[in-house]
Amino acid sequence: MKYVAFYIKYGYYMYDPIIITGGANMHIKQSEQTTVFQQIFETAPIGIAVVTRDGHWVKVNSSWCECLGYSSKEIMLLDIKKLLFENDWYSMLEALNSNLYEGSTSQSFEREYHHHDGSVIWLSIQLTALKDTFNEEIIYYCIHMIDISGRKETEQQILQMTESQRSALMGSWEWDVGKCKMTFTQQFADIYQWTMDGVNQQDLGVLDLVQDHERERFKESIDEILQEGNDLNFEFHKLLDHENLQYLHLRGFITKDEEGRPVRLNGTVQDVTDRKKVELELQETVERYTSLKKYNHDTVISLDLNGVIINSNGRAEELTGYSINELVGRNISKLIGDVHLESVLSYSLSNVTRENKNANIVHKLGHRVDVIATIVPIIIRELNVGFYILIKDMTEHKRLLIEKETAESMSKAKDQFVTMMSHEIRTPITGLIGMGELLLETTQLDAQQREYVEIMRKSSDSLINIINDILDFSKIESGKIELQDVHLDVRECVTDTLNILSTIAEKKKIGMSAFINPNVPYVCMGDPERLKQVLINLIGNAVKFTFSGEISISVELTPRTDHNMDLKFLIKDTGIGIPQEKVKNLFEPFNQVDHILTRTHEGTGLGLTISKRLVELMGGELKLEESNEKGTTFVFTIHLKKTLNTTEITEPKFPNDETPKGINSIHILIAEDNEINQLVLKIMLEKQGYTTNIVSNGHEVIQALADEHYDIIFMDIQMPGMNGFEVTAWIKETIPSNLCPIIIAVTANALKGDREKCLAAGMDNYLSKPIKLTALKEVIERYY
Repeated sequence: MKYVAFYIKYGYYMYDPIIITGGANMHIKQSEQTTVFQQIFETAPIGIAVVTRDGHWVKVNSSWCECLGYSSKEIMLLDIKKLLFENDWYSMLEALNSNLYEGSTSQSFEREYHHHDGSVIWLSIQLTALKDTFNEEIIYYCIHMIDISGRKETEQQILQMTESQRSALMGSWEWDVGKCKMTFTQQFADIYQWTMDGVNQQDLGVLDLVQDHERERFKESIDEILQEGNDLNFEFHKLLDHENLQYLHLRGFITKDEEGRPVRLNGTVQDVTDRKKVELELQETVERYTSLKKYNHDTVISLDLNGVIINSNGRAEELTGYSINELVGRNISKLIGDVHLESVLSYSLSNVTRENKNANIVHKLGHRVDVIATIVPIIIRELNVGFYILIKDMTEHKRLLIEKETAESMSKAKDQFVTMMSHEIRTPITGLIGMGELLLETTQLDAQQREYVEIMRKSSDSLINIINDILDFSKIESGKIELQDVHLDVRECVTDTLNILSTIAEKKKIGMSAFINPNVPYVCMGDPERLKQVLINLIGNAVKFTFSGEISISVELTPRTDHNMDLKFLIKDTGIGIPQEKVKNLFEPFNQVDHILTRTHEGTGLGLTISKRLVELMGGELKLEESNEKGTTFVFTIHLKKTLNTTEITEPKFPNDETPKGINSIHILIAEDNEINQLVLKIMLEKQGYTTNIVSNGHEVIQALADEHYDIIFMDIQMPGMNGFEVTAWIKETIPSNLCPIIIAVTANALKGDREKCLAAGMDNYLSKPIKLTALKEVIERYY
């Protein structure tokens, strides 16, 4: 029978041997001590396992299983080579075998393995070869195993602390309170620029850590620590020479005995000179911009590299709800969010400034404030040491923007409504006015019939005047009215106005007179149509509200420069006058002198408003002149440009540079989808001797032009299928210029830009509905 003995060592104890029998049918010999040894094997605090030479398990104790997280049954089913990793198992055997030649039967290893739960643990493993005592052959291997993960973690922390102290210029020290003695490390001596040989640690006290100028303050800190038990946190500076300072930071914690008396003060010292210099320069920069922040209308916040608020201005209190004292030391992420802070600050390092239009600030009360934030890095000695955040509160801006968008939307809707109503109303009025004019000119009517037609025509004219006033007011209010800069004859404007109103004045037996100073140029540059509109409004009001006496108009010149002048117009009447209480609202829209329920005169109440706005657009002023005389006196001025060219020759445009055609040879195409307007326009043209054809949409226009040649097309803009613009574009692209007909736009719209749009589309002229016979004649005579 063969025996192999091995010992288990743990701590300070030595256990008796376990006797193992050898041979072909090897088994553990039973003896009086077997039970005791079995208990020791199972309860040993270290893991013990016995395996055969080829790696099969013989016996494993519970500590071994617990160390790796398996049960004994699970262990016995596992291959030891896989459990301890195959390469490790063979490398350990190889190392052990090499030691066997040197007489050693054990080999120790430290390895990282995976616990059954997946975590990584450190194990101290001792592999021992058990030999047959007769032939010295290895029969078993005994594996001792201890979990050393805690020790490894401590070693790593010590290593990191040592490295951290070296890299952070940090040293350690200890003060024995009872003996008042100091000890310190080499790193500590290096920081203080002391030599270990030159300084006797036993002669040093804790107050020797600072120089005389800091000693009183440091003593107060030490006394507070000894009494209260607080940690030491003391920053100070040392004078190295006359020019240089060294900034040091002492930290420490007190240790007390069982009776609560302070025994030791252990601590560290760190050289923070570089950081302190940057902080001082940063603070200097912050103070330099204090005035900027104080009087800036936007919020200005200064941060360090970690986003901690250093300072801010008063506007920050209003924006965030926090006081400046509450903000200082707080991380800006509390206001803008951690994720946002990280992205903003990291981006700013590579970008000089960053404006974030989608930012928002969390107010102290919890609600969010929309802002625009501009991040500006603070650069000192070519290093980014902090940030300025300039924050603009967008709450009021957004409110104004919403109001602006709402106003623009309402203005657009109003323009669309006015355009639509203008078109819809003008279209039927065209029929009324056109038929009225035809009845008066071409039909034998008795007195009563003529009176009826005159009433119809006057009513239509009144309705058109109301529409025109509303359109003009709408264009002026929206800033969509532009003045022409063409030759203007002041005398002609005054004469035309008097001719229009003289019939009414004669019926009322009112005298009318006009005086134009001879020094007023005959021709200047301005907008004659808008000037006549103002004169018609003012003189028309004078005629309307005057029942006896006269109306006088005078024009005076006020030179300004060689190329500019002012004209002063005075319109005076002997009418009913304007009550004093009505004067203040005289130029307000829709204001009328007589009450709406009792008034005897027609009108929209927009005439004076429109006149005042037009005069202002012409660089002048309209006002009511105070007077004790009967009646009303309006005075207005306009600014005009002088011109050296006092004549204007307008040559008629002949199509294709040909000589004028006779009336009977002119062929006209009417493109209009409204049947009443078709009929009115056809009768008006044919009564003048022209030949006409009618089409109802754009496609029919193209077909008509394919069938025969037309000299003039009266082109409605709004037609089904192809509109007037689209048909005109097709004509200009398809028909040669020498065969292209004159295209005259006919539209119920009369807003700003309509005429310009038509001309830009290639049309030759423009008429707005309702079309009067005189206007129709004039436009045709311009070309033929």
